[in-house]
Amino acid sequence: MTARLSKPPLLLPLLLAALLTVDSCRACQVVIQPIKSAINKVKSTYNSFKKKITPEKPKYIGCYADRDDNRDIQFIGARKSDMTVSKCNAICKEEYPMTKFFGVQNGNLCFCGNDYGNYGVRRDGHCDKPCGGAKGEKCGGELLNSVYEITSKK
Repeated sequence: MTARLSKPPLLLPLLLAALLTVDSCRACQVVIQPIKSAINKVKSTYNSFKKKITPEKPKYIGCYADRDDNRDIQFIGARKSDMTVSKCNAICKEEYPMTKFFGVQNGNLCFCGNDYGNYGVRRDGHCDKPCGGAKGEKCGGELLNSVYEITSKK
């Protein structure tokens, strides 16, 4: 008949805990330090990569009037029901790479160009139409452009 232990001896967990205590274990430091170094390298690489893939936000300039017969911003970039500020920025960088500014209008229009402001500035509160693709963003208004500076290419 063999004796069986119903509970593990209390000494074993205490011994393991003492061995795994990093501060009091030089041998543990030898093993743990390269792991910590590798983790820090991975974190640094991740943060660097994250910074590269995170798009730069376009710089908001202001709210400007427009006219149907002679547009304030030269080129029509697109009309999309799911328009956003970043989508218009991307369209202008792709379709009109030499332009410096873009304007979003009436929630669904995107204009690209190098000039704006021919018909005057308006209070920011006038450019209050939500973007079709991002209800939290403002995409101008009726014949009003929310004007932004196009972000540089990566």
